[in-house]
Amino acid sequence: MKGKFVLSLALLLMTVGLSLVSLALCSSQYDVNGDGVVDILDIEIWGLSFGTFEGEEDFNSNVDINQDGVIDIFDAVLISLHFGEQDS
Repeated sequence: MKGKFVLSLALLLMTVGLSLVSLALCSSQYDVNGDGVVDILDIEIWGLSFGTFEGEEDFNSNVDINQDGVIDIFDAVLISLHFGEQDS
């Protein structure tokens, strides 16, 4: 069981790492509400769409940061990594 957990954790970290490397996004793309700063309001908007898929009524493409068609924890991680950044 411990080995499966370690493998799952390693795969999760690799996925997040690959997402970060493959995305060359400016901070404004993490500012999903467009108010000039990445803050708790952006996380709140993410939360309102969490678990939705592209095509569903509550899906918000602005919050699908990694553009994989689902609003999930990976999008929250990417927003959170830029928390506090302001648009220049």
